[in-house]
Amino acid sequence: MKSPLHRFRLVLMWVALSIVATSAAWGQHRPVIDVDAGLIYRPKPRKPFTPLPYSEIDQNEKRQILYLLEEAKLWHYRVFGLMRLDRYRDDAIHPIVLDVLKDSDFHVRCFALWAMVRHGIELPEGALDQEKDPRVVRTAILMGFKLEPRTVSLVAGRAMRSRDIGEVLIGLDIAAMSDDEALRRSALRRIKQLVVRMNKSQHVIASQRIAGLIGWPQVPTDPRKWQEQIQVMGNISLATLPDRRATYQNQLAPWIAAISAEKFSELINYLDTLAKTNIDLTVAMDGTGSMRNAIEKAQAEVDRLVLVLNDLSQKMRFGFCAYRDTTDADVVEPHPLTDSTARIRTFLLRITAHGGNRSPEESILSGLRACLKLGWSDEAEKHLVIVGDMPSHAAELPDITKLIEDEYKYNRIKIHAVAIYPAVMTHRNYKTITDTGGGEHVVLNGSTDLTKHIMRFTIEERVRPAFDDFFDLYNAFTF
Repeated sequence: MKSPLHRFRLVLMWVALSIVATSAAWGQHRPVIDVDAGLIYRPKPRKPFTPLPYSEIDQNEKRQILYLLEEAKLWHYRVFGLMRLDRYRDDAIHPIVLDVLKDSDFHVRCFALWAMVRHGIELPEGALDQEKDPRVVRTAILMGFKLEPRTVSLVAGRAMRSRDIGEVLIGLDIAAMSDDEALRRSALRRIKQLVVRMNKSQHVIASQRIAGLIGWPQVPTDPRKWQEQIQVMGNISLATLPDRRATYQNQLAPWIAAISAEKFSELINYLDTLAKTNIDLTVAMDGTGSMRNAIEKAQAEVDRLVLVLNDLSQKMRFGFCAYRDTTDADVVEPHPLTDSTARIRTFLLRITAHGGNRSPEESILSGLRACLKLGWSDEAEKHLVIVGDMPSHAAELPDITKLIEDEYKYNRIKIHAVAIYPAVMTHRNYKTITDTGGGEHVVLNGSTDLTKHIMRFTIEERVRPAFDDFFDLYNAFTF
């Protein structure tokens, strides 16, 4: 028979092993989802598609593509026409694409440069000598086209002097892809000026990009730390960004190019419907301290989402609400639904992560109650997206379910959720909420691609692959 001391030692050993096992599974008091468990979102693999000869194109489809490229009033219709043209290969396509390069909209010109690489079309001499949009110039260099050095210098210089931080970043990208030493020195001076004058909003939007441009693997966490780091480092150097011509040449054909003519016509019909649809979209984001490492990336992604959806829809309104815990002074920070992208962006970028120290759970119930008061339209298609890394309090869940059943369903507001750096309990909690709210939920291993996934919630599942391809290119050319 084992002695009490022996049994006590066994108990201690079991406790120690339990602590080790728990620590390994939970990490820093946070159980992470096993990537192999299949919960984290991964795009479905796509089969290669072999382009068809343009001479074999159905005449009805040919007329449809040419109509989109030449007569469609909304720029993204013209872009979808270019992406559909990737289904075919023939020298007869070359003059069509070169003609689109003269389009009045910068988005379309950027996609035309992508199409030129896909079809093996060389840039005619002087074709972009008068180009003034920095996004088009950057895309041309990204695609491996050689531009007149004076054009590159003028456009990049003008962009770097802009008051718009997004345009400044594009100018810096151009300088980093250039071998003009004077332009590169000018870019370094502009980076130092940005750091010295950096405010919270600029830090959210620009920090990741600036750190990449000067080769810093660790991004300073706030403007003051940026300034301290620059002083410590002294001299900084500008990274050299390579072109990505081979990447775009060799990428798989977009989904739009591979689908049947019938499905492509359905996609265009869906675009017609989307253009006429009023959409109210609100993001409710966890604003507590547990999100500190993720919130600025998430803010930058949501800021980008506002710009993307504003580009695609003329009838879109945005709302935002930061929620915390009931023990925090500012449990919620809401902004009503508005069609002013400037107002919602200013509000969004002002939000800071704090509070929520008493427990890992957050008061999602408080956030949901606040979001009901944001001024939803009766005529709109309505979506609420919860973004966070921690679940609601378990005791709140019955009240959350009742609120959704009584109010959200009555007002036809769908509830979706994105779990960032999630624990298993967050995934389960969000799934319960979205199952009740009639929406979807996704688990992301970090806040990257948050924009794409929130956008996907507002789009019918059958056409999402088209918008995924479109967004990936749009994102590379526009920001």
